[in-house]
Amino acid sequence: MRLQSFSHSSTVLLALFGVAVIAAPAVQAASGSITISYSNGSAWPAAPNGPTNMYSNSQTVLATSTTGNPVVFSVTGGCAVTAIASTGGPASQAKITGTDGGVDCVLTATSPAGNSSDAATITYTLKSIPTGQSVKYGSVMNKSTVNVNKTYVLGAYPLKTSQGKTVTFSINSGSKYCSVKKDTSKGWLLVVGSKTGKCTVLASAAALSPNYAALSRQQSWSAVK
Repeated sequence: MRLQSFSHSSTVLLALFGVAVIAAPAVQAASGSITISYSNGSAWPAAPNGPTNMYSNSQTVLATSTTGNPVVFSVTGGCAVTAIASTGGPASQAKITGTDGGVDCVLTATSPAGNSSDAATITYTLKSIPTGQSVKYGSVMNKSTVNVNKTYVLGAYPLKTSQGKTVTFSINSGSKYCSVKKDTSKGWLLVVGSKTGKCTVLASAAALSPNYAALSRQQSWSAVK
């Protein structure tokens, strides 16, 4: 008797002495997946929205993959990525640093196939934001109480931020207890009146887009005898 065979899609029929044999289709690999977390191990938000990406700030990310293989990070937009060597644990690590406060960072993590799983990939968008500006204030800006009929130095005059922006002071509330004065030799001054009460001063400076946010700091004191 002559042997006959034919195929259709993934199923093969073999006719031998009138008996049909059906070959099972190949088993499909499971979909690979990647989990990304903060450096302390707590989970990131669900993709595609990651945490914020502040200009010049760095954050360490940890990633594990069901494929059992290392995770490789890549970025585009307002950030840079630096791989961190693993110390024997299963997680892959990288440091993400903000490079532009006005351009969002797009982070992609990939891992090759393994553990009977297909290659894995995940993409996040990290909203980029500007960082703050620092200012060298007078020591009174770290106090919560001041004495009546006293004068305190808020800062030099003129006062500049770390980015060269001019700082101005103004009374935000409690003008019957305190006032602000500009003195070219003594600096910006907080002048406390003779009444006890609470006053608040606002320090302001313009932004330097896109990387540095405007300065807006309030400080309150209780005027006491």
